[in-house]
Amino acid sequence: RDDRPVEAVSLAAPWCSLGHALEAAPDGGVVLLRRGAHEEAEVRGRAGSEPVTFRPYRDEEVTLEGLSIEESSHLRFEGFRIRGRTEITFGLPIQLVGNDIAGEGITIRPSDQVLIEGNRIHDLTFEGPKAGSL
Repeated sequence: RDDRPVEAVSLAAPWCSLGHALEAAPDGGVVLLRRGAHEEAEVRGRAGSEPVTFRPYRDEEVTLEGLSIEESSHLRFEGFRIRGRTEITFGLPIQLVGNDIAGEGITIRPSDQVLIEGNRIHDLTFEGPKAGSL
């Protein structure tokens, strides 16, 4: 685990864990991800009053191998390639904006104030009906 304090983190020496960055991000903060493929982003139990925005650093291409948001609030994911499953359960408000989403599409279970805007959703691999899925 990377336990460096926020003062020791930089673009040249970022944290190696999206979860660690989320824990340290203040309400209204921005978490920048560097290029490459990252494991599935899992956010559970994050409560806030202002959105934390996740986005790629500059124009770098960042792939998330899935996105799972559960019992969390005030999150925005923008500009990513998301593969695998994208699932929101008991989230509010949650924003998925300007992402390239392939794989299993987006599943939304009881949630409120979910914004899905300007995403490219394509090449879905899920077979069969699933209530509430795009």
